[in-house]
Formats: sequence, C-alpha cells, structure tokens
Amino acid sequence: MSFKLAIPTNSLILVTGANGHIGSHVADQLLAENYRVRAPVRSLEKSAFLQKRFDSKYGAGKFELVVVEDVSKENAYDEVIKGVSGVIHCANPLIGSVEYDEVVTPAVDAVRNILQSALKTPSVKRVVITSSIIASTWFYPTEGRHIDKNTWNDYSVKLASELPKDDPTKAFHLYGASKTLGEKEAWKFVQENKPQFVLNTVLPSCNFGPVFDINIGGSTSSWVKDLFLGNLDNIKGVPPHSYVDVRDDAWIHVQALLNENIQDERLHAAFESFNWDGVLDVLRKQYPHHKFVDNFQSLQDTTVWDNKRTSQLFEQAGRKPIPQAQSIIDTIEGYKLL
Repeated sequence: MSFKLAIPTNSLILVTGANGHIGSHVADQLLAENYRVRAPVRSLEKSAFLQKRFDSKYGAGKFELVVVEDVSKENAYDEVIKGVSGVIHCANPLIGSVEYDEVVTPAVDAVRNILQSALKTPSVKRVVITSSIIASTWFYPTEGRHIDKNTWNDYSVKLASELPKDDPTKAFHLYGASKTLGEKEAWKFVQENKPQFVLNTVLPSCNFGPVFDINIGGSTSSWVKDLFLGNLDNIKGVPPHSYVDVRDDAWIHVQALLNENIQDERLHAAFESFNWDGVLDVLRKQYPHHKFVDNFQSLQDTTVWDNKRTSQLFEQAGRKPIPQAQSIIDTIEGYKLL
C-alpha cells in the first residue's frame, strides 16, 4: 500500500454484516491484504458457506464466524470485540419494514453498542461505519442539489415518524432515517466520549456489481437482476440517482480503516448517475437475444456529489472506479442468470 498503515497487517478486524453484499467484499479485500477477519452473525449454520469459501481461498484460521444473536442489545459486542484492532460496521437494519421500531431503533442501537464496546477495548484503533448517501439527502433528481460532508437527510427523519404505514415511501424514509440517525449517533458518540479510536464513515450510493457468493442477498445489485428478469415491483419506485460498484465501495471501506491519512471523515461513494432506462440500454446491448421490458424511466439525476476526497484516494492509489456499464454486466454474470 502507498500510505502509512494505521493498523499493521495480520491484525484482527471485526466486520459486521460480512454475510451481506458489501460486508462480504470488505472481508474478502481485508483477507487479501493479509488481515484476519472476525464476523459476527446471528446463525453459524446459515453463514457456513462463507466460512467454507474463505477457508478455501485463504486457508484455515484467517476468517472466523462468531454468534451475536441481537446486535441491538447493550454489550452485544463486548466478547467478540476482544483482541480486535479495527472495526468495520456494515450490518444493515431490516429493509422493507414499515415499523419504526424494526428499522430505525435497532439500527441506532447497534451503532451505539458497537462504539461502546470499542471504547471499552483499548486495542481498537479504528472504526468505520457504513452509512449511506440517503443519510446525506433524500432524492431530488431534478433540483441539481449540491451534496457534501455537511449535508444531512433530516427530511426522512421527519417523515419516518409522520407518514402512515400504507404510504408507498414509508419504508424508504425509515431506511433513510435509520442511516441518518445512526451516523449522527456515531459522530455524537465520538464528540462526547473522545475515544482512543479514529472514526470514519462511508456513504455509498446504489451498489451494483457481482455478489461475492450466490448465497448472499445482493441488496441493490438485486435490482439489476430484477430488471433483467422483468420484475419491476421493487424498482419502479426507485428514483434515478448514483451508483458505486460494490468492489470499489469495499475498497473505500478498507481505505477508511487502514489509511493513516483518513481521520474523522465522511467519505461519499457516489459516482456516475443512472436511471433504469440507461441500465436497460446496457443490458440490451450486452444481451441482444434476451427480451427486456420497455423503457419506463427517462428522468436524469442532476444531483452534484462532492466526491473530491474519494476521487483523490483513487488517484493516489492509481485506481479508477469501475465503469457503470461493466458493473451492470458483472452484476448479471455474478448471478449466473444465463
């Protein structure tokens, strides 16, 4: 690596959500850089495929699954964080529910709990929290808004409590509130407790790109799969916004953990804008013999994301973000749909 390491190689890193779309790629990249990974999951049996996959790729003893049944409980991480040098908290709240106490409350509690455990563990030098661009703003694709590190989505926080459960945007605003309030809780915790560790947050946009393992839910990558299969129920209400390839997203997380020069930062991971008509254009060109649904979203996203810091990290590493078209194709190839 071309920077001073904040955490030496072979150190133990705690990665929550390692059985998810982003977290699995984060764990894979850490293991590839010669770090050891401990992954809290609710069920060892359901995540056994991940243990097998990583053992096969990196050898036994590099990756470890541990059980934490309820991350929202106080002291939930106290045991599994022992001996850890860094934490990447990728675990997501329940998505799709319209119950505030099933989405927002446990998400904020989980952030607070992992920070409290880290505070009690002197070996922890770095903590990275996976936030989201929806913690910075609600989606206003036609307004040309400028979004930077000082922008917050207070709109979703307000509507998450006010909207009736049958409102079609309720679940989206609950998710936005969970990410906004969860990240705010993290920065508040650091300000109040002055911990021994450095906190950074990563705010990804829509993640395209291949699933690490076919047993892993693809999060927003599954929207591309749904589009390929003609299932529009989950995506018609998704407005045009920006994307990041999940492999680049994971790389930004790893940078935020290991790069000594990144301290107390909110890193936006939002690159090219997309709409579903554009995604369909890519798919039709790549798979000309497959029948696709008709175009249904021509609106363009005009939001301006302040990606200067993230772009600087790519430039310093001699790395370029994976192009959107390649990310879309790799998504389909990863699901082995053909």
